[in-house]
Amino acid sequence: MVQRCRDEREAGEARSEQARAALRTAERAVEAARRDAARVGGELAGVNQFLRNQASAPGDAPALADELDVDDGYELALAAALDGRLRAVVVEHRPAGADLLDRAGAEGGRALVAGPGPDTVRSATGPEPAGAEPLIDRVRGRGPALALARALLRDTWVVEDLAALGDDFEGVAVTTAGRVWSSRSRELRQAPAVGEDRVLAERNRREQLVRASEAGAQAELDARSTLEAATAAATTAEAARDRLIGAHRGAVRTLDDATEEQRRIAALIQRRRAAPDDGANAGRHRQLAAELAAERQMLARAQRERSERAARIERLDSAVTRDRELAPAVHG
Repeated sequence: MVQRCRDEREAGEARSEQARAALRTAERAVEAARRDAARVGGELAGVNQFLRNQASAPGDAPALADELDVDDGYELALAAALDGRLRAVVVEHRPAGADLLDRAGAEGGRALVAGPGPDTVRSATGPEPAGAEPLIDRVRGRGPALALARALLRDTWVVEDLAALGDDFEGVAVTTAGRVWSSRSRELRQAPAVGEDRVLAERNRREQLVRASEAGAQAELDARSTLEAATAAATTAEAARDRLIGAHRGAVRTLDDATEEQRRIAALIQRRRAAPDDGANAGRHRQLAAELAAERQMLARAQRERSERAARIERLDSAVTRDRELAPAVHG
């Protein structure tokens, strides 16, 4: 029994240690999730601050970049292809654009007029470059901005390498690194590494950070749930360990008591074997001896009381005799 209790105690202590290790792991996971959530939150706040601080167009009119979205990795290509038009103001008609530019004053500006026009419906010219894709396929927009983008990018292609273009290429070719070739203007240009594309890139990054923030919040919730479960498991394991430790200690005490009792009995048996009188009737002998001693004490007490009564009787008899002898003298 003691060995079984010892084995159960060791198993319980092992389970308790495993539960504590799982608890420590869960605590670290919660802390890591909290740090990740704080980091993503800080980055998101920085992106939002950057987008708020961007210079607005005159009259707070929306710029083309504010109304367009582009796939990740194509921000610089779009900025290079539009060549400064991302910050152009989107207006409904030319008088509105003229009024806005008048208000811009010496700072100048650009306005893009929404609505149908010849440029918005003309198809791309020339053969399609091998391995190229239309840049407009990577662009999404709201309201009239997408129609403007289609007009501006109607014959703009994304290619891997401008050097692969044939001499018969007609249109605009751009790489994702921001290198542009325009066959009409015979212009080759390179967009700056950080320019108008940053608004698009930061907006894409904001969307990614929002998703990461949501995922981080969920991860923290999951980590906290795991921590709660680990805490409960550790508490249960420790309680079970304590019970098993108590059971083991109780078994050890029981064994010790049994061993001591066995030793005492063995010693008694040995004494009985060495002194036969001190055998199975020893208790009865002791009882009879005690009763005999009690009877002897009672007999001795009765004898003392009888002697005392006899002495009193003798004294009384002597007194009576004296009184009788004195009586005639008293009456005479």
